[in-house]
Amino acid sequence: MQTFADPGKFPEALNPILIADKLVCVGFYSNRKDNRYNGIVYFDIDPNSLQITAQKYHEFSPQFMLDKFGRDEDKDVKNLVFKEVEFANDYILFNAEEYFVTTSYQSDPTGSKLRIDRYHYNDIVSVKLNANNGLVWARNINKS
Repeated sequence: MQTFADPGKFPEALNPILIADKLVCVGFYSNRKDNRYNGIVYFDIDPNSLQITAQKYHEFSPQFMLDKFGRDEDKDVKNLVFKEVEFANDYILFNAEEYFVTTSYQSDPTGSKLRIDRYHYNDIVSVKLNANNGLVWARNINKS
């Protein structure tokens, strides 16, 4: 069993990938007591002992945040769900989608309440990491 706890950081939505003789976990992280994702996290793990041999945290760049929200400063990156992970000898490419459900109630003509669930599939986030665990790019694809 392995715990991915670091002081001040909280890795979330980790996706394990077995590449040749090593195990890699990639995903997103948030700062402690923060209600949003702050960037990309990478863990290199020994598949036999489950010991973490390398780790890197890559904060979302100002350009990424500008692409996602424009000049609005009060927006948060959250609700990301992994969609696909691809890898080769020299890179890891993964995609996530902003997904969440909202619920509301509406009155019908008879006076009873109807529950309405709305499924939101918003922006796509694509990330490419190189063979040295470095962030090559992280891009946001706005659907609107």
